[in-house]
Amino acid sequence: MRAAWFLLGVLGCGGGGGDDVPMDAPIDAAPLCTHLQNLRVMRGKAFTFGTNGGRRFEGTVCIEGRTDLGCATPDIDAKFELCAPSMADFGLRFKALGYENSVILHGPGALTVTEEYAVGDDNYVESTLWTPIGAPYPPDATHGNVAVNVFEQKPDGTLMPVELAQVATVPSNGLTVVYLGDDGRPAMTRTATSTAGVAIIGNVPVGDYDIQINSTALPNCVPLTGGYPSPDNSQDARIRVIGATTVGMAFKCSP
Repeated sequence: MRAAWFLLGVLGCGGGGGDDVPMDAPIDAAPLCTHLQNLRVMRGKAFTFGTNGGRRFEGTVCIEGRTDLGCATPDIDAKFELCAPSMADFGLRFKALGYENSVILHGPGALTVTEEYAVGDDNYVESTLWTPIGAPYPPDATHGNVAVNVFEQKPDGTLMPVELAQVATVPSNGLTVVYLGDDGRPAMTRTATSTAGVAIIGNVPVGDYDIQINSTALPNCVPLTGGYPSPDNSQDARIRVIGATTVGMAFKCSP
């Protein structure tokens, strides 16, 4: 089993990759960016989950804040490829009418399999995830939502969700971390991740936050694809919360 990056939680299967990772089948026309300085071709797959789960995501995939790089639309097999920074942190923005406005934070690293992403439809994520935890949906321009995926990466590159990991934000700002239960829905009484390996935080004021992952079994946690260093070396990453957006980040933890 491979695990997916969910833009607001964990509800599918897949893995991660980069410019040096082949797709299941080649795409005929790759972006013309490999000859440009500090850019690479990034490949992935994008699906939907929720009311109409498992379908190809038919919106756009863009590099956040880089209008010069252009966007991609997943093809009939849900595959996409676009130019991305080769050495810098960046965000992948997924946007489509009727779906959650989402950005996944990505570092300059690469994994061993094709990255897969899942985007939830508005009706599903509002009723199943955000309303139950008291978070307005969609968030306004001064607030965003946050989703954190916690994985263990096995020696063969397989990603497995981590159970019993705790997620904290610094500053806490009175924010409440809610863990998804085994069924992928908020479990308000949980104090650590379930077998889903996901925590969500709703209605977060725009700004920079440090993220700390605490796991007794797997205490060494870093962003899944690298990047996003915190100036405070006691924290695992620094993320930027974006207004009117769900920001997702994945971590991999080891003994």
